[in-house]
Amino acid sequence: MPKTIQAVYKNGVLKPTRKLPFRDSQKVTLKIVSEEPSPQPPRRRAHPALPIVGIFDGPRDLSRDPDRYLWRDPNLSGP
Repeated sequence: MPKTIQAVYKNGVLKPTRKLPFRDSQKVTLKIVSEEPSPQPPRRRAHPALPIVGIFDGPRDLSRDPDRYLWRDPNLSGP
């Protein structure tokens, strides 16, 4: 039968806050739920180009003819 028991973790040992109803050396399975919030993982830094993403008014696929869009030369071939 499942029981909820509070304990304090100190010096690498979980110490129950009250006497437990188990025999000496009896095996049990623990499910541990922290009462304190977990530390937040470090935030990932945004890519440096993120502020300019989306301001380009050209085609989405520059791989077809990059020179035409980079240098805006109307004499270059392309769409």
